[in-house]
Amino acid sequence: MPIRLRLTLWSCLIFGVVLMAITSSIYLVHRTSLYNETDRSLESVALHVREEVQKEIKQGKPLSEIRLPSEEYSTNGVSVWMKDAAGKSIAKSANPFRAPDVSLPETHALKRELHTFTDPALGRYRMLVAPVLDQGNAVGYIQAEISLKQIDSSLKRLAWPVLTGTLAGLFLAALGSWFLARKALSGVEIISQTAKAIAVSQGFDRRVLYTGAKDELSHLADTFNEMLESLEKAFVSQRRFIADASHELRAPLTTIRGNLDILQRVKHIPPQDQAEILADTRKEAARMS
Repeated sequence: MPIRLRLTLWSCLIFGVVLMAITSSIYLVHRTSLYNETDRSLESVALHVREEVQKEIKQGKPLSEIRLPSEEYSTNGVSVWMKDAAGKSIAKSANPFRAPDVSLPETHALKRELHTFTDPALGRYRMLVAPVLDQGNAVGYIQAEISLKQIDSSLKRLAWPVLTGTLAGLFLAALGSWFLARKALSGVEIISQTAKAIAVSQGFDRRVLYTGAKDELSHLADTFNEMLESLEKAFVSQRRFIADASHELRAPLTTIRGNLDILQRVKHIPPQDQAEILADTRKEAARMS
């Protein structure tokens, strides 16, 4: 896999993890805030109703004859039921949200609890159960309910922009990473092209013309140019040595060949001349050694 592609993938991975962590945190914080606000509304209504009911119980009025306070709870979407300890409905508030009459175990009347239910027709809704006490004993409970349909719809509408923004961010990150990787590795491409040109021309007089910033690639280009300069000097020195050696060898070899030709062509050479020819040949051979 090319380095450019690997850098792009790693950048996208890191950016994607960070982006998803941020967007998920924002979504979860917003979701938690909405549900907490819903629970606070339920608690506010349920506890207010329970206080009013317990006041009447202290005045000696039985639970079965108590009616819910006259306040309207439709403004905040909370539906209130008042039930005895056995779960029998005694009274309920007028509210557009008509949650089903859920039968809870008797143990629910002994402590305050929050529940989430799903109804096929109404969707999800939240319920708070608050016990009604008479001298420390639970004689019934207040059941406050609110629909979660609007909150769930709002969260769904929020999820699409968050998802779209995340994907768009990843796409832009991929483009930016590819561009930066290409720009960062442009110096490597120049060095590679220079090396190919040297291999084709077999000449070390070329140099890497890097005009980028003074960074690691600039140092690499300078090192590569220093290597080319060293190779060029070695190559020139080698050519000079070959030229000098061939020149130095050509003269004695010519002399030796000439003397040998004389000895071969001339049949009767005086001993003195023959000795001179052999001495000259020996001298040139010694010089070659």
